[in-house]
Amino acid sequence: PLKELIERHAGGVRGGWDNLLAIIPGGSSVPLIPKKICEDVLMDFDALVAVQSGLGTAAVI
Repeated sequence: PLKELIERHAGGVRGGWDNLLAIIPGGSSVPLIPKKICEDVLMDFDALVAVQSGLGTAAVI
């Protein structure tokens, strides 16, 4: 899941996961994903399309 990618491999959210509001999973060209969805969604094309977002450049912001 995207949460695991952020928490385990990217050093986590500054101040803890509760401070997160949303993530832009594919750079500035794709819609935000709210925190609730980030907890379970996979960082792949089909999973992100299913939550009305996208992979774009795969630059997580």
